[in-house]
Amino acid sequence: MKKILLLTVIFSTFLFAQIDTTSLDYFPMAIGNIWKYHVNLFSPSEESITTKTFEIIGDSLINNKMYFTITGQWENSDQIERCYFRIDSSTSTVYNYDTSYSKENEFFRLNANVGDTVIHQVDNRDMSFICKNIRISYYFDTKIYITRKHFEYYVGLDQIGYEFAKYFGLIEFYKYHWIPETSVTGIVMRLIYAKIDGNEYIMSTVGTDGFENQLSTFKLFQNYPNPFNSSTMIRFILAYPENVILNIFNVSGKLIESIRVNVENSQDYSYLWDARKYSSGIYIYQVKGSTFQQSRKCLFIK
Repeated sequence: MKKILLLTVIFSTFLFAQIDTTSLDYFPMAIGNIWKYHVNLFSPSEESITTKTFEIIGDSLINNKMYFTITGQWENSDQIERCYFRIDSSTSTVYNYDTSYSKENEFFRLNANVGDTVIHQVDNRDMSFICKNIRISYYFDTKIYITRKHFEYYVGLDQIGYEFAKYFGLIEFYKYHWIPETSVTGIVMRLIYAKIDGNEYIMSTVGTDGFENQLSTFKLFQNYPNPFNSSTMIRFILAYPENVILNIFNVSGKLIESIRVNVENSQDYSYLWDARKYSSGIYIYQVKGSTFQQSRKCLFIK
């Protein structure tokens, strides 16, 4: 009897030692929690800015499993969307119930480490996301330091990213579809307000100090040499490695080149632009990422 009891204690200790309960903090689920996002929708022809608010209003029993019921509502819209999420604490995995296909999907495994691949199921298909980085930065007007975990899917012309913050949940989502040699369409959502366990957190500005001061830590340098007669070096520094797009415009504002740049191993990057096929004149180069955009002029003389 003592042996059985000892084995039970050992097994229970081993089992609970394997459960990373701190990972659950990346997706705080409680009735009354609210998240509001600044949303930027863009395409080659237009761009719009709005907000979308999500709130946990209760729970629902679906197929003998309990889910949190979350509503979503766009700014200036009376239409209310509903989605359903639950967390398996033993695996730190978030699931959502897809009402379109009447099935449960794996949303994210929160205990992933850098380099791990996780499955994200959407529209009845599996997508493999890689945990790109885990970093600490400040957020909200009060400069709260938080741990952020970034997941990204990048296949072909599609790039999708989720970033979760400990104790706050999803703080950023982006989805890009690159149009070869022209531009990009997509959506970027960034958290600007949260109410978690009754505590409120506010971001009064978007794209400035609140987002880890990324606009000030990102820097686009003047090209060198300038003026130039064949090629020139375009240098920029990122707050952290990510994929960016380098656009080249002529003096009339027409986009003439769009280059995808994948900055993985260095945050200080230089790109050699060869302009020999173009005529002499003033050109504008622009570096655009998920949370920043900056442009400069250069002069090409044949």
